[in-house]
Amino acid sequence: SSLTDSLAILGGASDLVTISHASSSAEFFHENEYPLFGRTIPSVEVDATMVVSFFKEELNATHLGVLYVNDPYGISYANSIRKAAGNGGITVKQIALLENVSREDATSSLMTLERTGIRYIIGIFNQQTLNIAMPLANEMNLTGDDYFWMFTDSFFGIRLTLQDNPDLQRALNGSGVLATSTGRDLLEGTRFYDAYTSRFSSLWYNEEGSNYLQSKLPGINLTLDLIKEREPSIFHLFLYEAVVALCLASCDAFSANPTFTANELYESFRKTSFDGAYGQVLFDSKTGDRLAETSEYAVYNILEKEGTLQTRAIYRNRFTSNNDRKAKGRKEDTLHTEEKYRNSFTTNIDRKLLRLFWERLENKEFIYSDGTNTPPDNLPPLNGGNDFVPDTTSAIVCLCICGFLLLLIVYCAVWTYRRRKTQVVRAAQPIFLYLLCAGTFILTLALISESLTSFNLGDDGRDAACMVSLWLSTLGFEIAFSALFSKTIRINRIMAMGTRLKRVVVKPKDVMKLFFTLLSTNLTILITWTAVEPLKYEWYLKNSTTDEFGRHISTYGSCYPPLHLASTTYT
Repeated sequence: SSLTDSLAILGGASDLVTISHASSSAEFFHENEYPLFGRTIPSVEVDATMVVSFFKEELNATHLGVLYVNDPYGISYANSIRKAAGNGGITVKQIALLENVSREDATSSLMTLERTGIRYIIGIFNQQTLNIAMPLANEMNLTGDDYFWMFTDSFFGIRLTLQDNPDLQRALNGSGVLATSTGRDLLEGTRFYDAYTSRFSSLWYNEEGSNYLQSKLPGINLTLDLIKEREPSIFHLFLYEAVVALCLASCDAFSANPTFTANELYESFRKTSFDGAYGQVLFDSKTGDRLAETSEYAVYNILEKEGTLQTRAIYRNRFTSNNDRKAKGRKEDTLHTEEKYRNSFTTNIDRKLLRLFWERLENKEFIYSDGTNTPPDNLPPLNGGNDFVPDTTSAIVCLCICGFLLLLIVYCAVWTYRRRKTQVVRAAQPIFLYLLCAGTFILTLALISESLTSFNLGDDGRDAACMVSLWLSTLGFEIAFSALFSKTIRINRIMAMGTRLKRVVVKPKDVMKLFFTLLSTNLTILITWTAVEPLKYEWYLKNSTTDEFGRHISTYGSCYPPLHLASTTYT
């Protein structure tokens, strides 16, 4: 990017069109500084959108850590990730590594990363920073089963020092790389790739071609077998596309004006479209950047095998213009055929309707550091564990108080029975006192049943405790207050007869009709409720207390009735 920066500025000042195949920095968006700059490689803003999309859609990430080299590429990529993550509601923590980092500096940056607690990390490295930082990360237990690292496309340009470096091998095992698609597995069978490899082989897969390449690259021992083994990298394809784009733009500009200017050539370039590695290539009419939907990205899995690291493509991105259906999860036979898909985007497409999704390749599974296809958690466990923790201390205190109340109620009932013939107790009428004792006794049992939900009874046990509590509280309340109502009615009748100067005897059975009427009504409601849809015990989060990741760490449990049957909450 630094070399392209100078060339692009010089080109803008000297009327020279600059088309890059490898410079992806976001700084080239500035039209005033780079008026004649275009590129066939997607910008880092597209890269960042893809990596954030993968973490959000496939891993349900809410927090991302970004460890990046402090050079123009790393800074631009990290800032683009922050922007894309902000649009997607993901929190990002950025930690920089010096370009020429030492072990001490790398240790300091990794300690800062460790303090964030984030388990999903994007690594934006050059060769030096990766070979120093990742073995240290392994030593500090920032890799392995509890972490997932995703590297950017710069990973494929890094020469790894694996020999006698088991920490680096362990650190990279089970990680991923998100980069533009390349290789036979993904591109073979497409028109552009097959044509490119065919022409490449006809030029260089012979003695004359290999000797020519060797003369141009004297520092590398290029044998014919080595040339045949190597697949074209993505930069080769983007370079080829850049040449094709300039040639087509020159032809179009010449057709309009044989003495075309640099501005006319650039204008023609921005309107150019042709078949490229991923299908039709289109450019932004303002910036000259390649449109995101005309490129293809893949997520590669890095696995250690017999002392070497192997990468294999597992996912690739797709766009769909169907706004009414979810692309993710569709059956294979409803997807575009590969050739149709790669050529389905035209200059007339409404880009606002495009939706990005990720497609897992057939019979491929992403293998993480623990050897399974289950990703680690995005964040560390909640303090005290992820399970809801009941407050048993308060429950024990409540049980003790309830026990005292039950003893007190029994004492009152026994006292009433032993003094039932005294004038005071007879005037109060023992039967109503017994009913009051029975009602309060049952109400206290309801508190005991409610307190039992704080213990490890299991879901079924807590649900049962909810219904028992409902029955006891309802019946206890009804018995206690029915006694008071009946007593009030009896007194009312006596006082009414007294005004007429008549003697009247009102027996308890005369006023117990109200008691049995209320009791039968409550029993009918309780039996129906229990049979149709009983109470459930649910845990809920308190909104007032959160940890550093915004997760609720305080909980409470309650018995809740179905909302369509009742609106009362029993706690």
